[in-house]
Amino acid sequence: ILFSFSQKAEAISCDELVLNISSFPELYQSFSPIQLGHYIRSLIKRKTHCDASIGISHSILAARICAKYAKPNNCIYMDDEKFKNFIFSQKLSIIPHINKNIVNALSEFSLYTCGDISSKSIIELCEMLKISNTNKSLNYLIKSSKGMCDKLIKSCYDPKSISVCINYAVRLSNTSDLEKITYDIANQVLSRLKKISKQFKSINISLKIRHPDAPIEPQKYMGCGHCNTVYKKMVLINFTSDLSILHKKSFDMINQLTTQIGDIRGITLCVSDFKNHKTKKSNDIITMLKNAKPRPKYDNDSLPNCHVIDKRNQQYQFVTLLSAPKPKIRKRKIKLHPNQMKIDDCFKAVNQKYEEKDLAELEITPTTPFINFDVDFWLNQGFGLFNDIEYNSSWESVNLVKSLENIEITKKKLTVNYQEANTDIQSTLLNSNLKIIILCGVDCNNTVLPDSKTPYHIDIESRAFASGYTPDNSRNCPDFNLEHMHDEYLNSKFDIDKLVYDANSESDENVSFYKSTDPGRYLCGYSYYQSLSINPNSIFVHLPHVLCHDVIKRNEIYQKFADALQILALNLYMSLTE
Repeated sequence: ILFSFSQKAEAISCDELVLNISSFPELYQSFSPIQLGHYIRSLIKRKTHCDASIGISHSILAARICAKYAKPNNCIYMDDEKFKNFIFSQKLSIIPHINKNIVNALSEFSLYTCGDISSKSIIELCEMLKISNTNKSLNYLIKSSKGMCDKLIKSCYDPKSISVCINYAVRLSNTSDLEKITYDIANQVLSRLKKISKQFKSINISLKIRHPDAPIEPQKYMGCGHCNTVYKKMVLINFTSDLSILHKKSFDMINQLTTQIGDIRGITLCVSDFKNHKTKKSNDIITMLKNAKPRPKYDNDSLPNCHVIDKRNQQYQFVTLLSAPKPKIRKRKIKLHPNQMKIDDCFKAVNQKYEEKDLAELEITPTTPFINFDVDFWLNQGFGLFNDIEYNSSWESVNLVKSLENIEITKKKLTVNYQEANTDIQSTLLNSNLKIIILCGVDCNNTVLPDSKTPYHIDIESRAFASGYTPDNSRNCPDFNLEHMHDEYLNSKFDIDKLVYDANSESDENVSFYKSTDPGRYLCGYSYYQSLSINPNSIFVHLPHVLCHDVIKRNEIYQKFADALQILALNLYMSLTE
């Protein structure tokens, strides 16, 4: 409707737009401004059944202020002279996008209206506020208080931030409602971000919380009423465009701002600090192995034999690895059976940093678990609850991880209660000589859809905590009096930052690894603490919850998770041999 009058338009928000009709003099020559405004309102009413408020003036600032006074359903017009006389008597808060800190500071000097500001020079104002005369917010305030505005319509521009605000009909009753509305807002923000091919680094949350003296339901039906506004900002370590990250961080920030979910009347989510999105080159485990540099040459005397324990017959066998007389680097490419390779070829392909002491101390147990995946069964991961989910991403993905020849990868499920999980972990880890333990679980707050074009978010947990756990399905809490639970938290021995960097550089572009410092206070965190207390060469991986009823698509996603886990396992192995 509006573009039929002019193509020069700029959207201010989801319900506000500025239109420049100066290029079409026939419009305001045939109609008076008020007649034109009411005519546009009638068109909108007839075609959309919605009311509209219209402000008409000589500048964007004047038109927006006129529209504000035209609410809820009217049209107001002011010419240049009338607007300047009008604004002198108005409070400073009428100016759009004004810096509230400056307004509050000026009120201490009894400067409340635009006329009060106009009577002061910029030097006097700078001395009062103790700021430079080049301050953009102050200069904008001085110009606007005099009715001056040199802003032009920007039909196409590079946005510095993207925000979504909901402050009408916000009535939340529980955490699930808050999580859903946060997800919807985050999804809307990222859909706009995707259109401009940007990634963000800063997250800003603004909440309108019902004032303690305000009634539960205001005079305006489902409106926000009298509210207090609170803010919180977070700057991420890396740029991202991941929906699960934005949803999780926003949800956590809101919970930090208020615990009274029922009093929330408005939510604004804003992302900023953009950079252009660059797609990552695709890679996989086979490419990583084929592109590996050849091992360095060694003299025959510097390569001692390596002990290999064969527990099938409890006998020690001695084999020579990488120690043939006058070793030569094979120039042929390594031919790999799908996800299989010989142990000596594996060493040649992935282990480039052997030292004498490494070879002397290297011990391999080919018929016992070298890398062990302990997988939680059903949902208890991250910050989720002990509820059943339809598809368990962690167990399905781990089942697809293939064992290398002579290096067996075993899988184990943990029951969703603390007592049985504790028994399983103790019996498994204390009675075996595992080199690496990778625990794997599902983060129910990180849900992915099959057609999502954003990379799948996988968290690698760096630590686990000893207390604060939520009751399990049996309504029991873990025993905090165990001897090994005297430390407040335990850290993994692995360098998680390096692990995340290496895994991201080698994994598929559809998968992104991130470091997390809190696995939650559920069975995931508890089992991780138990594992770290016995073997610090442990990590916990949180996989997304896949919401997909199509078996083929779901298995395709599980296979990507399995490939990512295999790359992660090999990087862990390499870190131990460096």
